[in-house]
Amino acid sequence: MTESVVSLSGVSKIFLMEATETHALANIDFKIERGEYVAVVGPSGSGKSTLLSILGLLDVPTLGQCRFSGVDAGAMSVTERARVRNREIGFVFQSFNLIGDLTVTENVDLALVYGGVPRRERQRLAADALERVGMRHRANHYPAQVSGGEQQRVAIARAIVRKSNLLLADEPTGNLDTSNGEAVMDLIENLNRDGTAVCLVTHEERHANRANRKVRMIDGRIVSATQ
Repeated sequence: MTESVVSLSGVSKIFLMEATETHALANIDFKIERGEYVAVVGPSGSGKSTLLSILGLLDVPTLGQCRFSGVDAGAMSVTERARVRNREIGFVFQSFNLIGDLTVTENVDLALVYGGVPRRERQRLAADALERVGMRHRANHYPAQVSGGEQQRVAIARAIVRKSNLLLADEPTGNLDTSNGEAVMDLIENLNRDGTAVCLVTHEERHANRANRKVRMIDGRIVSATQ
């Protein structure tokens, strides 16, 4: 039986704002197997991004359990969760979140600085990651000197530079035109074929249809799952 990269059991997430409770997630059972490609779809406010935050150990459930590589994330300290995120999880968001006064290489390299990787090894890993996303030729450019599609490629290189087991992508084509969006989706699909598990949050059905499994959410609940 394939080991899950991450699994949720009975997970609920409740946000308290003044005297109001917002139930962002309600009794979610969900898992991502190693090498799997899952798409999560649903309207705005359905809980997709909250789900991704818990899968990525950026947040913790109010109720229920999240296990990452078989380990109870609720038993991890804040530092331990940060260490797992840095080593095991890559994040790609709608906004590229690149630092304008750092070069393309330096933006990718930064993820390794936080992990304490030696400088020479950082340079090698950053170059390899940029090669994988077709951006090696832009290594010394700054974000403002490359297109939006190229900036998202750099963001993906930053996400995979540690050869993460799991890539979490939250509307990665939201700021791109159709052509660049399809190119980014091709890249994500290729990364999955190379063995990286992917969880994609998207409003675009055509992008979701690329996944091996499609999960639909409404009002914080999973209402359907199709292969």
